[in-house]
Amino acid sequence: MGRNRDRRPVSEIISGFSMMAIFGAIWLALGHNNFWIFPLVFVGILPVIRGLGRLVTERSEQRRLEPRILKLTDADREKEILRAAQQEGGRLTPATAALRTSCSVEEAEAILTKLASRGHVSVEVLPTGRIEYQFPEFMK
Repeated sequence: MGRNRDRRPVSEIISGFSMMAIFGAIWLALGHNNFWIFPLVFVGILPVIRGLGRLVTERSEQRRLEPRILKLTDADREKEILRAAQQEGGRLTPATAALRTSCSVEEAEAILTKLASRGHVSVEVLPTGRIEYQFPEFMK
């Protein structure tokens, strides 16, 4: 019994179907002798059922443990950027936005550029060459 628990569910299903085929063929070849039904059930059908049950359990456990990836819309990402800007006192760089949100640096930069092109944000190039996006309504 301990040996069967170590087997993968798929191999248990395959071996169960194999045993069903062997004992089913013997049962058919020997003129439907009822004796061969017992090995067919215990060595063939029961392992298939147990393997299917374990397979379903493993798959549902995997699905339960998989991280949930949220599908954020552009509006959701803009709101994340705005919250980050508010937290940062109205000054935000793409790297800071990426750090505070679920966006990558490239996504944050694209959203900040889009906000700037619509006039919601002003862009300032600092003496160090760093680009900073300023949100006047959040500045302290």
